[in-house]
Amino acid sequence: MAFHDTPETRAAMQVKLRSHMENSKCSFEHLSKFINDNKVNIAPAPLSNARRPAIDHDVIKRFTVKPMSTHAKKVEILYRLLVFVHEIQDSDIIFENGRAGSDKFFGYLHDFFGVRDRNDDLCHSIVGPYIIYFRSEDQPDHVVCGTLKFAFDDKTDSFIVTEHQEDRDAGIVEDWNGYYFARRDQLVVILRGMGRRLDHIPKFYILRTPYPNKDGEFAETTGRMLKLGPGGAIYHAGVLLRRNVDAAISCDRVPNHKINENILRQI
Repeated sequence: MAFHDTPETRAAMQVKLRSHMENSKCSFEHLSKFINDNKVNIAPAPLSNARRPAIDHDVIKRFTVKPMSTHAKKVEILYRLLVFVHEIQDSDIIFENGRAGSDKFFGYLHDFFGVRDRNDDLCHSIVGPYIIYFRSEDQPDHVVCGTLKFAFDDKTDSFIVTEHQEDRDAGIVEDWNGYYFARRDQLVVILRGMGRRLDHIPKFYILRTPYPNKDGEFAETTGRMLKLGPGGAIYHAGVLLRRNVDAAISCDRVPNHKINENILRQI
């Protein structure tokens, strides 16, 4: 996606700008100051002169009433502002400082699946380490106890996730990394296997809305996992996630009889 100055683009921007100002309780003066304070990202040369304010509050006010009357360069500044504050998704724009947009693949995922920025609250709420339980694909009488760690990378403005598994008796270690996003109150996790053994094997999780604990913190959720197994076989299983700061300590493949019955029922 890229900026194209058309009447349709201006009309859509007018709606998003009004909505942003209303939701953030932001005045025209405040918005003008915000743009000028973040000029290196929002209004770099040649869109604005380094010695002058990038945009005046009267210009912003006029755009919200008559968008077609605003100069094209000022419209592009407002467009970059709307990308900067997450009102518009545009993975082609890379910001040098502050909110970084350098992870284009995550931006493409957002655009491709029509992810709304309001879903980011759910993504932020699940940040942290979790123990993940699911039945082993090659040893059905065992349960894999791995770790999933959700995080927000403010340098690339993306939600990232890593997974770690171990079979201590067999000396096998698996590591995965990827991204996650939210759609309709469900979390979608997209991972790839790391190292020669996994060779970029894809894996997916669809997780239900996490359950909050007594402190209001999201602590547990369930869902389904889908992946390519050895030799290209497809494997899917139920999964249970529980928040645990010591999740890495519990990594292993464990016989069913050593797993709590409540956990077994949920996977």
